[in-house]
This record gives sequence, structure tokens and C-alpha cells, in this order.
Amino acid sequence: MRRKVTFFFLILIIVMAEVFSVPTSSYGYDDLSFSALYNPSYFDRIEDAMINPSALSRVETDDQMYFTFIMSESWDTPIMRRKEDMYALQNLNTEVHFSFVGNTLSLTAITSTWFSDRMISESGLSFDIYNRIGIQIDWSGSFDFFSFGVRIKGGGDMRRRNRTVTGVINAIENAYFGSFDNVDGSEFFDIGASLALNFNVFSLSYFVENIISYRSNELYFGWQEILDSSSFGISLRYPQFTRRGDLNLFRPRIGYSIRGNIFDTATVTFNAGIEMQLLPTLSIHLATAYREYDHRAFNFNRENGVLMFALAAEGDSYAVQLMCNVDTASFSRVYPAIAFTLSR
Repeated sequence: MRRKVTFFFLILIIVMAEVFSVPTSSYGYDDLSFSALYNPSYFDRIEDAMINPSALSRVETDDQMYFTFIMSESWDTPIMRRKEDMYALQNLNTEVHFSFVGNTLSLTAITSTWFSDRMISESGLSFDIYNRIGIQIDWSGSFDFFSFGVRIKGGGDMRRRNRTVTGVINAIENAYFGSFDNVDGSEFFDIGASLALNFNVFSLSYFVENIISYRSNELYFGWQEILDSSSFGISLRYPQFTRRGDLNLFRPRIGYSIRGNIFDTATVTFNAGIEMQLLPTLSIHLATAYREYDHRAFNFNRENGVLMFALAAEGDSYAVQLMCNVDTASFSRVYPAIAFTLSR
């Protein structure tokens, strides 16, 4: 598999909007799998390790440094149809990722800035603007078809309240220049662990994100937190090479994952995609997925669903990804995103 790929050009990033039962969320790395390209049981690219740390030891790579820039939005289409002031600026999020990978150990620093609480009043258009700084450490080991991983991450938020935005330049000034105030209780710290089985074309994984968690000035530890933050994934993938050692031009893949308490409600995702391998170091990916929140034992409800689409190109030291998700309740909430990654 390619040695240099994006660390996580993803949509992880896209804002989880307040649309029906699709939950509101902080931006970015709180939900890396909000992209059709990713599933916790995928194990053949280094960005998969950002979904499940067990994947890190499965990727053969020299020491690498990754830089990723991601820009995403969460558009409420009625606002666009009404042509409100700066209607394309609703929940803009930008992220910068610096990742250092040394075989089975990775260190990632992430900074994200996002616009929230859009409001139009007599004084004009205004937002609350947030900034998050976080750090994540992953370690993984493996032998034969079995692998395991540990993740430690933490960070905190800052905010600028009720900032008036009059144009693009003014939006940049408000987002990236000037001081922020700390958000009380926003500091977080999580310790998680994962296990996986990988049999070349078949993969199975289990990941607990919050074995120990510190949020809202409280420490959480117990079975309920473990159940709520558990992810199970399974996938099938066509081999990269033929039996004669030739590169397969097309590599289809399917995957299924479930996150949350399977005895109550959980989030389920069905992934499908195909990779066109033009060269050993150049490929094009096309993927789609369906995700449903608050799901109960195959009782599907499109009011809680999201359709996910992604198109990506990967080279030896760069990657570009275009993504667009849409809710299935009314198709009125759209989540577009674009990402660029460079590696050295």
C-alpha cells in the first residue's frame, strides 16, 4: 500500500447540524468517520488510524510528517433560498492538522476555528466564533492477524462572542486575529483502546473511545461510558494485487459499523466504495455511505439519516478530497467539505 498518504483528509470535520435527530457536535476530530471513505474496520491507509488506533501498526511507513488543511460547512438550504446576508457563511469550520508518525506511534496537534449561532439583527450579521486546540497520541502493536492500540487525547475551547461580520475580509479578521476568552468547562481528556483482526480482505474491529473521560469538570469512568463510546466495525476489501503480482485496477470495498449502546440506541453506518489504482502511488477513490442516528435493532428511520458522498485523489505525498453529505429527513441540510494533505 502507498507509504505516503493523507493522515486524515476527511470530513471529519463537517459540522453536525441541528437537523432532526442528527445530533449537534463540535467540529472536526470529534467525529472523523463523518465521511463515506472511512470506517473503524478499514486498515490499509494511515488515515484509517485516526478512526481506530489499531490500524497504525498495520501501515508500513517511514517516519512522516503530515500537514492537513480542511474547510467545511453545514448549510441550511432555506437560508440560501431566502438569500440572507452572506448566506453561504453559516457554520464555516477550518482545521489545521500537524501529524508526526513514527512506525507504531503518532502525535497529532489540531487547531480548529468555527462559526456558530448565526444571527441577523438591526446591527447586522453576527456569530459566536470558537477555537479549539487539541492534541492526540496513538500507539499500536500487532502480531500475525491481531492488532491493538491505545489513544490519549485532550484539549479545550476558546470563544469570541457576538462578533459582527460585514464581509469576507472581516470574517477572516474575526476568526483568526484578536483574543479569545476561555470557555469554562470545555477542557476534555480521554483515554481509549482498541482491538482488531485483519485477514487481508476481511477486517473486524472494536474500539472504546472513552474508557476514562474528563469533561465538564467531571471524571467519567464506568460501564455506561464504555458502552456509549464503543464502536464495532466489519469490512470486506478486494486485494491490491492479483495472484501474479499485478496491480488490480479496481478495488471495491464494503463496510458496516455501529457506535454506541447496542442495548439501547446506536449509530449505524453502511459504507461502499471503489478505488481505481492508476499507479502504485496514484489512485482515485469514490465512496458513498448511509448513516443513521438513534437506531434501534434494524428499525430504520430516514428522519435520522444522512447520505454521504466522497471523491478523493491520492498521490505519493499529497491528497485531495471533496465531500458532500445531506440529511435524508428533508434534504434541506447539506454538509460540503474540501481537504488537502501534504506529507514528507
